Amino acid sequence: QILDRAIASIGQLRLHRDRTWTDDYCSAGCEQVFGFTAAEMMAGIWWSRVLPADRESAVLPSIDAILAGQPCCTEYRFQHKDGSLRWISSKLATHWDAEQGCWAVVFVDTDITDYKRLEAEYRQTETALRQSEERFRQIASSISQFFFIRDAQSQQYLYASPAYETIWGRSCESLYQNPDSWLEAVHPGDRPALSDSLAQQFQGSRIQHEYRVCRPDGEIRWVKLINDILEVSKIEAGQTRLNESRFDLYQLLDGLGQMLRFKAAEKIFPSCSIARPTCPNV
Repeated sequence: QILDRAIASIGQLRLHRDRTWTDDYCSAGCEQVFGFTAAEMMAGIWWSRVLPADRESAVLPSIDAILAGQPCCTEYRFQHKDGSLRWISSKLATHWDAEQGCWAVVFVDTDITDYKRLEAEYRQTETALRQSEERFRQIASSISQFFFIRDAQSQQYLYASPAYETIWGRSCESLYQNPDSWLEAVHPGDRPALSDSLAQQFQGSRIQHEYRVCRPDGEIRWVKLINDILEVSKIEAGQTRLNESRFDLYQLLDGLGQMLRFKAAEKIFPSCSIARPTCPNV
């Protein structure tokens, strides 16, 4: 009764030296797994419903393992009584029955169709995520503006675009290790006003602020802070105006949005839109 209540097909068979077998017992749970009753399964319906390709790749190697006295686990596809194709996981344990002159095999078969479907969806999502991240990085590396993704609570940088190294003359890795290292490179005379602007930004205000960055090679770069986008200036020493460069903001944010949506899906968070199609270039 306990075996019959299990949501699995549990049974025993005898495997002979000529590779034929005789079913001794099959639990009632087989009907939930295969769609056929225990009587139908023991009458020999099972082999005819296994997908032909899987007979060669999964079932026959399992028979070889049993004849070698080895336990095994295999997966194969089975045509359910309702016509659907189901994935089955079969675990087999065996011992030699000297009295009967055959291998006694105990098996437990379970339906893993849902697991296989989720596994396939995960692989597709993982592939799409890698492609989205690659597109995002290609866009990020092709523009001269520095932008970043930063954790609002820990203030750690989750991503810093390659332009940081061009503007600051310091590695992105140094920024990951010390999130405040970018501020240490700001010209001492510009830090107080910049700190005030950042405080306004954290309060939700839209800001634009220009300041100087002192690079390790002694060069000074002018930088414009536009909310969370830092734009390198191309002005020469002594100039008072910033030369603006253009890039496709929508394409950048769309790539970022795809990446974040996949990350949100992994954690079962609701997705959100990053940019509208009408988002202008800047």
